[in-house]
Amino acid sequence: FSGCSRLPSIGIPSSIDTIYASFMYCSSLAIVLLPEGVRHIDKSAFSDCSNLIEINFPASLRSIDSNAFVNCSSLTSALLPDSLSFIGASAFYGCSSLTQLHLPVALRQINDGVFYGCSALSQVVFPDSLVSIGNNAFFSCAALQQLNLPLSIVSIGNNAFAGCSHLNAVVLPQSLSSLGVAAFSGCSNLASVSVLGPVSELWNETFADCSRLTLVNLPSSVKSIGRGVFRNCSALRNIDLPTQLERIEGNAFEGCSRLTQIYLPDNVISIGNEAFKNCSLLYRI
Repeated sequence: FSGCSRLPSIGIPSSIDTIYASFMYCSSLAIVLLPEGVRHIDKSAFSDCSNLIEINFPASLRSIDSNAFVNCSSLTSALLPDSLSFIGASAFYGCSSLTQLHLPVALRQINDGVFYGCSALSQVVFPDSLVSIGNNAFFSCAALQQLNLPLSIVSIGNNAFAGCSHLNAVVLPQSLSSLGVAAFSGCSNLASVSVLGPVSELWNETFADCSRLTLVNLPSSVKSIGRGVFRNCSALRNIDLPTQLERIEGNAFEGCSRLTQIYLPDNVISIGNEAFKNCSLLYRI
């Protein structure tokens, strides 16, 4: 039925186990009723169904594959069953009307770009089973206001929450050991960050362009602050650098125009080019 642009609704028989890429570009499709017995939604199954408003997910569902609901821009809710243990990359990419998510208890990983560009998404409930959040997973989810990450989380990927411009505070739990490149870059309302886990390196641009960031708490385990990590954090006045810190890479604090003083721990052996460029109020190091 791919490309059947006038098809308004469908009913799937109970004998169906897998929904394949059968409804791509069905631009008039508004309601989909999936019966119990459906276990898998395959790649691109409902991609670009731009008028899809409602779909029920049965308790039998086990997996949603990559790109399954790409650009379903009218979809407002996704009530995912607790039986669901896999959501593929970019599965809900560009679902710009999606407002809330309660992720299933069986989910251990959020793959790359799953909720990329879900610009109306304001609330996400994460399961206690969650271990990792992939690259670009919540990129440009501009309405997202808070994160309550479970104590099980170990890694957050590159750009995972970049451009979440309404996010105002982040506490990263003690279980976290890896934080990706530009993970929170461009979070322009982010005011406070606490990293509680044994993170050893802040990769490039982790908090770049967080222009309202004023409070940063880092663990003593951090040994390297990468290039541009706090670039253009123009509200940042002071920061306590970790005691085990060894390296500050280039442009790390560039444009921190309100930073007045900073204490360098004894272990610091390298400061990169222009690490404190345009820190115009900095008077004591």
